[in-house]
Amino acid sequence: SKVELRKKVYFGSSLVLSKEQFGAGSWPALTTSEHSRLHANVTGLFRVALNESLTDSSVSLIRDAELYRIYSLRTPLAFVRFARLRRSVRLVNFASFNLLALLIAAKGDQRSWISAFEKDLLWMGEVAVSAKFSTREWFDLCRFEPKRARRLIRTVCDSEEARILSLAQLPK
Repeated sequence: SKVELRKKVYFGSSLVLSKEQFGAGSWPALTTSEHSRLHANVTGLFRVALNESLTDSSVSLIRDAELYRIYSLRTPLAFVRFARLRRSVRLVNFASFNLLALLIAAKGDQRSWISAFEKDLLWMGEVAVSAKFSTREWFDLCRFEPKRARRLIRTVCDSEEARILSLAQLPK
């Protein structure tokens, strides 16, 4: 029996992202090599699920950016950003003082979680002017209005502007 494409995309995304990107909200900044490997793995799984495999000669090949655009998929890096921003809301509200102090102490390390988070926060401000925050302002929003912060993350990450910016940042 044929499974409706919309359902394939939904279940494929759920399975792929839950396995491949488990705990992505706590990942540090990805190196170029890690980003490329993540992209290749996730894209390969999407291609198989969507019958857009690069090895199937009967199907016309489409570029990765087209695959993500046509099927309205969130790119792997965009998913990591989304997860990290969501994790920041939880951290501010539930992390111990010692954990927060440790994160702040690692701020100078470009591979640290806090450095990656700050880049994600800048990215969010690039996507939507209404989402431009300093780290301090963001943490205040997360502490005093966590629902609004989570809603803002989803709205920005699901926007067409975010999709366009994410497609432009796919590995070559």
